[in-house]
Amino acid sequence: MAQTFALRRMNHTTTANGTPPRLEVSTQAVEAEIRDRADPRQVLADRVAQLYRQLPIAIGATFIAGAIATFELQGRWLKELVLIWWAIVVAFTAAASLLLYAYYRSPDKVASAPEWLRWLGIAALGNGASWGLAGGVFFRSLSDEQQVFLAFLFAGMASIGVPVYAASWPIFALYAAGILGPFFYVLLTFGNRLFVEIALLVPLFYAINVAIAYRLTQVFHSGYRLRHAYGKLAQDHRLLNQRLERQLVELEEARRQVEASGRKLALFAERAPIAVLELQPDGTIAEVNHAAEMLFGYAAAELVGGPVKKLVVPEFHPEFDRTWRQLMTSRESIAGLKIRNPRRDGIELTCEWTVTPLVNFQKEVIAVIAQGRDVTAQLEAERMKKEFTSTLSHELRTPLTSIIGSLQLINSGVMGDVDKEIGELTMVAERNGQRLLDLSTTSSTSRRSSRAR
Repeated sequence: MAQTFALRRMNHTTTANGTPPRLEVSTQAVEAEIRDRADPRQVLADRVAQLYRQLPIAIGATFIAGAIATFELQGRWLKELVLIWWAIVVAFTAAASLLLYAYYRSPDKVASAPEWLRWLGIAALGNGASWGLAGGVFFRSLSDEQQVFLAFLFAGMASIGVPVYAASWPIFALYAAGILGPFFYVLLTFGNRLFVEIALLVPLFYAINVAIAYRLTQVFHSGYRLRHAYGKLAQDHRLLNQRLERQLVELEEARRQVEASGRKLALFAERAPIAVLELQPDGTIAEVNHAAEMLFGYAAAELVGGPVKKLVVPEFHPEFDRTWRQLMTSRESIAGLKIRNPRRDGIELTCEWTVTPLVNFQKEVIAVIAQGRDVTAQLEAERMKKEFTSTLSHELRTPLTSIIGSLQLINSGVMGDVDKEIGELTMVAERNGQRLLDLSTTSSTSRRSSRAR
């Protein structure tokens, strides 16, 4: 998993006082990188959940404040208006309670978060409007003390909306507008200069509260984004750790398999009936097996660390150098390579080698494995076989020529007429003799061509 951070400055040199360079990381860039990992839909769903968790507080505050207001406004002549207002409050409160119940019963709160936010905005506006209606209806009919009480009550209910609806400032704005709008109109049209001055302060207080709610909404939004971003980051780290654990287990298993394979290969090379040499790219002998010691008559300690050209007859050194350079360039195996090799006792051997370069992922030769066997006796046997065949072919051609010539004279009638049965026998003898002569000639021609090559 790639983590991208913005770097302000990286100084690779030491400072004036000799201290090591420091790597400065932009905190804002780190926070932005982390926040970008959060899902906006999930952040909105968390804000909506916060609002619905606060909704019981708004319902409880409405009932408590309504009960206090009813106690204060219990005059007989206001009784019917208070009952009507209470019916409105109860209706909006019941609707808010049903909305809260429906929200908690919702199966997918993330996908439907915008819809639940809109319904909550309507409920908040209705709750605020119920209090605004009380102000518009009751304020003109109250005494001075009751008017002060009602104004204080409205201010308190509006301020309660700040923490309750802080996760969404537009909802608070609707709620507070529902309370303060009618109250502002009543004060402005009351006809009292003091009330008019107070009315002019209401929009200011409203704007200040909306600004505070806006800032709180930003704080909530940033907090939820960071929480989800860090949660996703922690989940990614857990997945990465699990993946690393699996890879470590796989690497450990691979290491055991490589070690087992290495032991098998070492045992195979050690006990192989042919000579096996491990060579460095510069031609230095790194390892030899027991068969190589027996082949050349040297102990392993005498060969390891020395040049491989020590095992090549000096007159073939230039040809060996050309072959080695070709091997290092092509990085391809060479099979059937015959080289004259000297033994420690001075006897020269002819060995057939298979040379395989080991190449890493960077296409670099890290070692060369040479496998060879002594073919001196085999080559000598082939030479003797060829000489025997050549001698036999030469010795057969002279009598065959005489026999064939005699048979041709008989078959041509020069020697007189012969019986038909005898003629058939002589014809068969002539054909077979000619076939043997042709075979001898072909064999001789092939040997001459081989020697020429």
